[in-house]
Amino acid sequence: MHNYFTEAPENLTHRNAWFILAGGSSMFLWGIILFMSVTVYDFERIPKNIDYIYPVSAATGLLSGNLVFGHISDRIGRRRPFLFSIFLTAAGIMGAVLSSNFVQLTVSIFMANFSLGGDETVLLSYIFEEYTRTKRSRYIIGITNMANAGVFFTAFFLYAIPLSLGSTRIFLLLSSFSIIAIAIVSRLKIAESPGWEASHSLTPSRDMMKRKVREVWGYSGKHFSLVSDFEQITTGTAIVTGFFLINIYLGELYTDQPYLVTLLTTGAGVLSGIILTLLVTRIPHKTIPVISFPAMATLVIIAVVLSFYSMLPFSILLRILVFRSFLSEIGWGSRDLLQSELTLTTERARHISRIRAFSYSVLILLYFIIYQLEPPLLFYLIIISIVEIMGAAGALVWYFRGVESGRKDII
Repeated sequence: MHNYFTEAPENLTHRNAWFILAGGSSMFLWGIILFMSVTVYDFERIPKNIDYIYPVSAATGLLSGNLVFGHISDRIGRRRPFLFSIFLTAAGIMGAVLSSNFVQLTVSIFMANFSLGGDETVLLSYIFEEYTRTKRSRYIIGITNMANAGVFFTAFFLYAIPLSLGSTRIFLLLSSFSIIAIAIVSRLKIAESPGWEASHSLTPSRDMMKRKVREVWGYSGKHFSLVSDFEQITTGTAIVTGFFLINIYLGELYTDQPYLVTLLTTGAGVLSGIILTLLVTRIPHKTIPVISFPAMATLVIIAVVLSFYSMLPFSILLRILVFRSFLSEIGWGSRDLLQSELTLTTERARHISRIRAFSYSVLILLYFIIYQLEPPLLFYLIIISIVEIMGAAGALVWYFRGVESGRKDII
């Protein structure tokens, strides 16, 4: 039997258009739904004292979807949960479009994000196990960058063509169901993950992980799991909170240009993702986080200082956030690479889901704080800077104490 815990054989590579369509459409659809979470505030008005209900519903859906689908896909395979989730997504979107009160809309938002959050975890595991190491990193970066493209597409359309409430509902329905049709057809065409099929009957253990870390990566430290989890939790939380609190919601909360802020920040992310896709095979994976997270934290700290001294006009803030978003996509890519690399196939999806559940829990807490306190921009930026400083710390710790996982695999 081939040793799937040390290397991936070349016959595991299935470079076909169906898989790219299946993964890319999933992430593009996720981007559409993420940005529409801003616009749906106008669908059904909600009482002022619970105006956090829509973003919290979305984040709670993402959190629980990650956990549930992560657990299921490690047990029964990647393909069936990946196929089922798209129908649940369709039901959630249809419910949002047809909702007649804020309760129905809240449930629909939760349902759509629950399934898309599950997609996120299953897809990362799927890509890792579908492609060999020489191709995998480009597919992970390129496919997940479609989430930025989905947000950019939605913001651009609504920015260029202001729509009425009814027209916005129709736009959501037509754009999302066009992608859903592509997703259904392509997911029906792809096969089960060969890596999962080869290894799912094995029982992982902490001792097995320690042994493989020493054998494959030559790690001599005593606390690999602690160091790797710290890196993944801190950098993952910086990505999640930054993406939602800057790209999605900052323009809505602090400017009269919500579409413009999202358009420019996600546009920078799309460009950065394309560049990283082309260069990622040449860059050590432990180096990618230190390229992005310390610089991201520095930029937000600069914004805090300028805001404190009342020297932060909107034009300067926007430039800082766009540059930070360019770096953030590099951080997003490193997060996806390391979360899929630093565990065994038999528990990959569960591992990814637990790390992401922590990040979404922090995001939900911050939503409550922001919507209850309605803080000034300075306090808002301070909150983001604290999270980004932790992300920078995680990146530096991993650079000095971690391993290079991009050269050899633990499958």
